Amino acid sequence: MGNPWITIWTEPKQTVRALIQVDSHYGYWVLAGLYGLSSCFYGVHLYSWSLAAALPVSWLPLLMISPVLGAIALNLEAWILYWISKLFKGVATYSEVRCAVAWAKIPLAIGLLMWVCFAVFSPHVSFIEYLTGVSVVFIIFIFFAIYLWSAVLLIEEIVEIQFFSEWKSLSVVCIGSCVLIFIYLMSAVLVNYAVNKLSVFAN
Repeated sequence: MGNPWITIWTEPKQTVRALIQVDSHYGYWVLAGLYGLSSCFYGVHLYSWSLAAALPVSWLPLLMISPVLGAIALNLEAWILYWISKLFKGVATYSEVRCAVAWAKIPLAIGLLMWVCFAVFSPHVSFIEYLTGVSVVFIIFIFFAIYLWSAVLLIEEIVEIQFFSEWKSLSVVCIGSCVLIFIYLMSAVLVNYAVNKLSVFAN
């Protein structure tokens, strides 16, 4: 097996096949941390939390919780895709599906590098959601490209481990994404409702 950190970018099918034959858990916690930290940075941007003050202190909680948050998110996505694949007569085990999901997140390394650069050089600009102009267009474009690339990798990996056609794999990923988005939206609504209720009681 070649270096999966390199081959996954251009040869997802061969890479995921080699990984599950050798060790489907290889690199899992590194990828979970990558995914979790990237998601934390996006959350900071979404809620306009500036990291201008005390950068190391601000980053420390993110670094500590990112692997756990990433692992939870990866397992949830893998569980959804595993059962949807079962409906389409998929043959891969849960461990193999989780391996595919985790390694499909490798393009987020680009997004994480972008967030780190923004946090260091222009935190006031990069971590404010309601901006207009070139900066926000650039962020949207970069993340659209990253998530599109990640989706393509996942589709190709599902083809390989489930022995699906491209169209069947695309269907599984699209359905899984819709279910995942619904779960995240409902969770956000419930959390927001709980926070508002606590604020009312506190006042």
